[in-house]
Amino acid sequence: ITPEYEQQVVSELRQIRRQNRIALRWLLVLLFVPVLVQVMTKNLIFDPLLGNYSYRRPTMIELRQDIQEEFLEKFSEAKEKLEISELLGIVPEMDDDERMEQLEETAIELWRESREEALNGLKNVLADGVALAAFAGLVYCNRRKITAVRGFSSRAFLSLRDPAKVFLFILLTDMFVGFHSAEGWEVILTGVSHHFGLPENEMFIYGFIATVPVIIDAIIKFWIFSFLTRYSPSASAIYERMNT
Repeated sequence: ITPEYEQQVVSELRQIRRQNRIALRWLLVLLFVPVLVQVMTKNLIFDPLLGNYSYRRPTMIELRQDIQEEFLEKFSEAKEKLEISELLGIVPEMDDDERMEQLEETAIELWRESREEALNGLKNVLADGVALAAFAGLVYCNRRKITAVRGFSSRAFLSLRDPAKVFLFILLTDMFVGFHSAEGWEVILTGVSHHFGLPENEMFIYGFIATVPVIIDAIIKFWIFSFLTRYSPSASAIYERMNT
């Protein structure tokens, strides 16, 4: 081992460490900056704008069928609760005008909550669009650093022991394409629908569950065949044995 070779190895190790620091820093940037942009644009820009619009034009906000049904259910519960409280003497007995005024205040409050729920999906769509644009801008303007992130992720994965690699594969495949993955996908799709203010569509959910996990499973198997067998054949062999 010559001194020149030692110097070369040391410089390569320093370069790898420097790239790892850059990659970790940019991983944090790519994770947190879009989230911060989404939260700030929703709360500071779209929430005041759409909130003022809903207060100025309350009848222009169309409610989805499920929100209308939820509004009617809550109003019926409030009306029954008021009548029961009045019969039990919890609240003083009211005449028709006082009862109508109380129910009107309840209806207005429930209608305001329903409008906010209907507008929340639109706020999320706009804020998520801005966050996605910020993420795309970060990726496009810092392509070299993104390359460092890819190299860091590859080195981190290949540095794992073979049982750890196989454990990650089995965990991911069982989570997204396993026997119980249908319930998880249903929860995710329902949450996404509520996030964007879309009505639940059972036909779309079942069609998604019937096709997308199959595609993901095919992609994972192809990736294992083309990548893992080349760079970590022992991990590939362990994975095949555990899945037989």
